[in-house]
Amino acid sequence: MVSTPTAPVVTICVCSCGPFAPAGSTFPFHKPSTHSLAAAYRDPADEYARSGGRTVGTVSYGTVVSRAQLQPGLLVHRFPAMGTTVLAALASPPLNGDEARRALSRVERLFREVEQVASRFRPDSELSQLNQMPDRWVIVSPLLFELIQEALAMAERTEGWFDPTILPALEAAGYRSSWKDGRFAGGNDEPAGSHRAGDYRRVRLDPLLQAVYVPPGVRLDLGGIGKGWTVDRAFERLARLGPCLVNAGGDLRGTGGDAIEGWPIQVENPWQPDSPACDAIWLREGAVCSSSTLGRRWLKDAKVQHHLIDPRRGQPSAGDVVAATVHAPTAAEAEVAAKVFIVGEPLAWERIAGRLHVSEARLFTNSGGSRGMITWPQTHA
Repeated sequence: MVSTPTAPVVTICVCSCGPFAPAGSTFPFHKPSTHSLAAAYRDPADEYARSGGRTVGTVSYGTVVSRAQLQPGLLVHRFPAMGTTVLAALASPPLNGDEARRALSRVERLFREVEQVASRFRPDSELSQLNQMPDRWVIVSPLLFELIQEALAMAERTEGWFDPTILPALEAAGYRSSWKDGRFAGGNDEPAGSHRAGDYRRVRLDPLLQAVYVPPGVRLDLGGIGKGWTVDRAFERLARLGPCLVNAGGDLRGTGGDAIEGWPIQVENPWQPDSPACDAIWLREGAVCSSSTLGRRWLKDAKVQHHLIDPRRGQPSAGDVVAATVHAPTAAEAEVAAKVFIVGEPLAWERIAGRLHVSEARLFTNSGGSRGMITWPQTHA
């Protein structure tokens, strides 16, 4: 349902997004760039006063909760998809309200289509069928071809730290069904670490025939990029109508355009989940996406497992970075970069973040029980 709320308050809590520090905080910022959140920050108290006590979002790790009472002139559409709650909003919509409502409804149809085509949890999805036909060329739909093409390109840009062929390792860790189904262990004979680093290079594409070749022993999982990619496609459809925001469970992309200055978002600290204090960011342009090992965790063979696989080891990552929130031009770039900050080697961060056009990141660490936060890029006096 597309609605036009009337009350002047907004609180939107979504999972899997970590904090950035506001301007004036003790955390240093690098020189602002076109896509930098540093350039988009405002003092939270000042912004709260300027907005008449309104914010457009609270982002936190934890359970998904969505509740909103928004100011007049802001069209909002919320719906469940991809295991989370998606929010699409248009600020200062065109005079033709029907056109805006149709555009928001098309966003939901897009998410449903991508989920039907590319979900590994649906046995009837096109991706699941492709994974069952190894060692042959398979003609696929334009949507799936484009998504696989983007995933393989991201694997190359990240030197394999993002790898869409980690499905055997995910299942070996126990992640065999969607999180809401609550089943993670049993029913799979793949040994842990059966994924081989660089398997993505063996997947071949034929753009002319729009066909995909998946070699024996390789299966694709597009969950690490699919949500961000869909957010980008939805954003492109809405942005032509004016300032907009697409939020899929904490993976955000928005623009203020010429009509509004941006989207104020409050962000909670995952190390202090009960604290009433939130940082505030002012998102004028671009995407903010997060990844975390703090949420989807389970036990297998008396060991804690999670869904972020180190592609070099073929097992859940065991590094110090347990959560990352990233700002980049597109949601796909930000989503992939957030994962690379967690599973990748620190020595690779600089060059990979540059290829993904990351302007800023907040990385939460847990080293031997000592919790902390670091910023990227780090600044020096």
